[in-house]
Amino acid sequence: MSVRTRFAPSPTGYLHIGGARTALFNWLLARRHGGQFILRIDDTDEARHVDEAVAKILEGFRWLGIDWDEGPEIGGPHGPYYQSQRGDKYEAAIIQLIKSGKAYPDLTPTTEVDTLRRAAEAAKQPFVYRGKERDMDPAAALDVYLSKRPAVRYKVPSGRVVALDDKVRGHVEWQTDLLGDFTIARNEGKPLYNLATVVDDIDMKITHIVRAEEHLSNTHPQLHLFEGLGGEKPVFAHIPYVAAPGTKKKLSKRNPPPGVMVALEEYEQAGYLPRAVLNGLARLGWSLDDKTEVMDLQTVIDNFSLEKVVAAPAGLDPDKLYWLQDQYMKQLPSAERVDRMIPFLAAKGLISAPPTAEERETVAKIDAASGDRLKLLSDIVRYGEFFFTPTIDHDKEAAKHLRKEGAAEVVEKIKDALATLEPFDVKSVEGAISQLGASTGLGGKINHILRAATTGRSVGPGVYDCVAILGREKTLRNLEHTLAAIREGRIV
Repeated sequence: MSVRTRFAPSPTGYLHIGGARTALFNWLLARRHGGQFILRIDDTDEARHVDEAVAKILEGFRWLGIDWDEGPEIGGPHGPYYQSQRGDKYEAAIIQLIKSGKAYPDLTPTTEVDTLRRAAEAAKQPFVYRGKERDMDPAAALDVYLSKRPAVRYKVPSGRVVALDDKVRGHVEWQTDLLGDFTIARNEGKPLYNLATVVDDIDMKITHIVRAEEHLSNTHPQLHLFEGLGGEKPVFAHIPYVAAPGTKKKLSKRNPPPGVMVALEEYEQAGYLPRAVLNGLARLGWSLDDKTEVMDLQTVIDNFSLEKVVAAPAGLDPDKLYWLQDQYMKQLPSAERVDRMIPFLAAKGLISAPPTAEERETVAKIDAASGDRLKLLSDIVRYGEFFFTPTIDHDKEAAKHLRKEGAAEVVEKIKDALATLEPFDVKSVEGAISQLGASTGLGGKINHILRAATTGRSVGPGVYDCVAILGREKTLRNLEHTLAAIREGRIV
């Protein structure tokens, strides 16, 4: 039997990091067993459908490297893959269930059902609803449904135990005598989630349903529907939620903790590498062993199993994810690292898109000079911005060195020392500045003024590397700008 998994997000907003983890687990299971991963869009709630959200979901998967074998844009033999386009299949299922006597039209007004519910709550008893039409002859029930199009309920059999051996939660049971007849369609045949998802899972031949534990409560009606529709029951695995850092509370989509990124696209925008995020997501509730943290994707695929997924909430650790990012940045070949950093500079308008050969060469030089300082791809903006701006500005820390008494005279001497320096490279710049530091009595402290006056920054790659990358013309121009700013009192 080929393993077929699916991920069915609702297009109502961005892709949550927890949802991305659920999708990844489904994808890993399919890839581990040479099966198929299906992507379908749960957009039956037209009022909440957001076209942009669908695009964001697809973009997020592409960025992560999670490909789908069937679904939007690529199609497949079990389409369509948008639930909003599958209404005929849901209608056929409703009719099938009514014809077989497993479902019935419910003509009881909602207000009356609500009254019964409140009475049960007041008596502190479980509310077990059985509609007045549940014993109606199937043929008559179908006539009522087709003519009046009322809500439809599934007829839950009495005196039974519905059991599930969940791959993560273990053995779970529900007593049907405590379960009411549940609604499968609203008025006008509008299908509810439980019906639509089961119809789709049967039609798409899904063998394994891996989803968030919050869906465990949906499982007992879905098991009834699998049976009622004659579908083979899939393997279920309800994985734990992703907890907020340092807590056992679910990581909120609407009210995330301050400074914690919960949308997948935020990680891309922040400059994380997809492979680092994949590694971090795989470790949320699953592990290879008790010590391995950094794992290439193939290792994760080869070793992934539902049996290793823990039932306890998986805590998101931003520091661990940042550490993983650093490990992958160090492994990345310099040419690829440069390719991935260039878009961040282009997005800020600092270089052209695509970059010129000279711009790309400059980025490569900055990357080489920065060493391990670049932790995120976006760090290239913070460390390299001044190389591409026509004028110089000074951050607060740099300004401190330029406000000191005699700073202008030192900057003037630096300019004179570099004006005719040959060759203008790292070694020569270091020699000239070291000599100047000795002659002025500043020693190594002159480097602080050099960095502030030529880059406007207090941190960055090695200062001699910075000057060499800037080149003589831009270095002298920056020194002139700095001198003018000092003399005109613009260094604040």
